[in-house]
Amino acid sequence: MKAMRLIKLITLITLIKIFFSPTPIFAEGKFQSTFDLTYKVHDQGLTTVTQNIHLTNLTSEFFPSEYVLKLGNLVPTNLRAYDRTGPLTLIATSSGSASEIHIKFRDQVVGINNTLHWTLTYDTLDIAKHIGRLWQITIPPVQQPAESSSSTIGLYVPSSFGPAILKKPEPVFPPFIWDESTARRGISASFLDSPSKTEPYQTYRFELTYHLSNPSLTKTDRQVALPPDTAYQKIAFTSLSPKPTNISLDPDGNWLGHFSLNPLSKIDLTIQGLAAVYSRPQNKEPLVKSADYLKPDQFWEVADPEISSLAKKLRSPQAIYDYVVKLLHYDEKRLETRQSRAGAKIALSRPDSAICLEFTDLFIALSRAAGIPAREINGFAYTTSATREPLSLEKDVLHSWPEYFDQPSQTWIMVDPTWGSTTAGFDYFRSLDLGHLTFAIHGQSSTKPKPAGTYKKLLSTQMPPSQVTKDVSVIPIDTPFPFFSPSPQISLRTKTISPFLENHLTITITNPNPTLLSPQNFTVTSPGISFLKTRFSSPPIPPFGQINLALPFRPPSWTQNANAIISFESGQSRQNAALTITPLYKHPFVVFGGLIVISILSVFAKISRRLLL
Repeated sequence: MKAMRLIKLITLITLIKIFFSPTPIFAEGKFQSTFDLTYKVHDQGLTTVTQNIHLTNLTSEFFPSEYVLKLGNLVPTNLRAYDRTGPLTLIATSSGSASEIHIKFRDQVVGINNTLHWTLTYDTLDIAKHIGRLWQITIPPVQQPAESSSSTIGLYVPSSFGPAILKKPEPVFPPFIWDESTARRGISASFLDSPSKTEPYQTYRFELTYHLSNPSLTKTDRQVALPPDTAYQKIAFTSLSPKPTNISLDPDGNWLGHFSLNPLSKIDLTIQGLAAVYSRPQNKEPLVKSADYLKPDQFWEVADPEISSLAKKLRSPQAIYDYVVKLLHYDEKRLETRQSRAGAKIALSRPDSAICLEFTDLFIALSRAAGIPAREINGFAYTTSATREPLSLEKDVLHSWPEYFDQPSQTWIMVDPTWGSTTAGFDYFRSLDLGHLTFAIHGQSSTKPKPAGTYKKLLSTQMPPSQVTKDVSVIPIDTPFPFFSPSPQISLRTKTISPFLENHLTITITNPNPTLLSPQNFTVTSPGISFLKTRFSSPPIPPFGQINLALPFRPPSWTQNANAIISFESGQSRQNAALTITPLYKHPFVVFGGLIVISILSVFAKISRRLLL
């Protein structure tokens, strides 16, 4: 009896603390644990979590007597615990959004290498979320103590779910079983919400407002960046008010809307549309001029000695990403005080005071210094937890993240070191999620063009948040994206030919459709007109945009008017356009100008004769 009392007196109460994930903490060298976790998701998203836990004594002096479960943002229901003796006593308490569960053990497993086997199970609605056309599963990071042996994490979903379109990291045992080494960064999986769906994207409906003004006394043209197509997203505009005069592409791939503003005028531009967002690039985006994405800029101090030295050591995108994630710490107070953007150099000297802009700037500066083309993305990031996945501007939930050019795949790869840091290790390097929507791309410049959400009606930094205009609305929806193959419209200008100059036919190619017109290859033919070039190509044209191309030709006659029908073939489509060719000397302006010249010469001739007389 005395020996037993002594054991009870020195019994260690082992606490296993879980902050939205199992994070056991033991007295060092006293126990070894194995945790087998299963997450069984039901049709409506309720998830049953089962933890089979095995605690093995490493000494003959201690035994586990209590288990404490602390939950952060996780709300459990239907808690149950049992071991070989039957149900265990549970005591639940809560404080704010956190709850704490105490489990008392009856079975006193004493002796070296003896093991206590027991099970905890509960239900929660916080693992699976139905968002748009997807079921999003988020299993937080699993962190095991030094004394733990290998553990597994299994995910089971109902047959009513569609195929998985995102799994990170990849399961160790397909289809959905991980071990603790791969789950230490957390597990994220996205499933289409119906077996009949196959396209691996999330659909969003967006409405953006730009407040434009022209304070000058002359008419001016303003250009604003509209959400563009990228390797990660497809865009379809459903409404533009007012309509732009044109939408063009810039070297970074931005779609620039051109709007004409009268003197001393203001307009509110409203854009509505749909976006299909992917977690991985869907196509190649060749790098046209790599030097443009290696140069320094205002917030990318590539030539700084410290940045250059670090870049020589890090060298690869993965190493740079890991360094930035580990070094910088997100500072929420920066958002409250509205401090200005710091840039890469200051981020290095103040690593504890960073927001997403500094995470992005440092990644870009280090990448460019290492000879890796990199650029910045500004846009919207959909999050269900602003604490774990913070955003820069609370009012319009804007976010910034970098991307680098990957030579093997010949395309731009997005990464998010900010969220890699704030989510305690979730992997935002190997694949993104389906919630990053691009508004503007910064490659040629670290500040231009401005993204949607920054064209505020009231610009005072002292303005209370309640008065800041809400200009960005992005909502996930369960609607298929309107994929189709748009066709171009071709028109020609009446051509006046000149016997003294090279003649070119001006071709206007218009995209009257709400989605991007991909590059087109044309074959041009016409009886009576000899084209010096019968094949030509057009670049991609944004929705409602147009371009002009010049095609050299030989006219059928230098002296006679000519009417011709020109055929343009592209793929399976064919369009005919009428062209009127007028000799230069028959052009009304030329005729009128000739008459004026003749009149002036006649006057001079008369004056000369009078002077001679």
